[in-house]
Amino acid sequence: MYKQLKRQLDDKKIIEKNIKELDDRIAFIIQKRLGLKGTSYSDIKLEIVGNTDDKFAQTFAKVESLDKDRLDLIEEKNIIINFIDDVYRSINNMNNVELDVFKCRYILGLSRKKTAERLGYTEDRIKQITREINKKM
Repeated sequence: MYKQLKRQLDDKKIIEKNIKELDDRIAFIIQKRLGLKGTSYSDIKLEIVGNTDDKFAQTFAKVESLDKDRLDLIEEKNIIINFIDDVYRSINNMNNVELDVFKCRYILGLSRKKTAERLGYTEDRIKQITREINKKM
């Protein structure tokens, strides 16, 4: 669970950077290559329809491809956000002992033994609490 949560949070940061980069590239292409005032693909769709200039058609196809990639990344980010929201909802249903064990096991990535030492419980108790946490997840 710890590795999955950490990976999801890291992926979310990377996806957000990729979306921002694609937005910037789309805006650059629209403004510099096409000379249009819109900054998003949806802004220029209506302006381009009917223009048969090759420069516009090629650039429009490139912008359309970038916009599709951007929308795919947004969908992926939403999946990750839903996963993180589920984790937060589960955390809200935990008592203080479970929260302490959750933090040690899933946020800090400690073993049962290290968690037991840190919190002053036996390994068996940590195992039992971990099972309870997993039921709530």
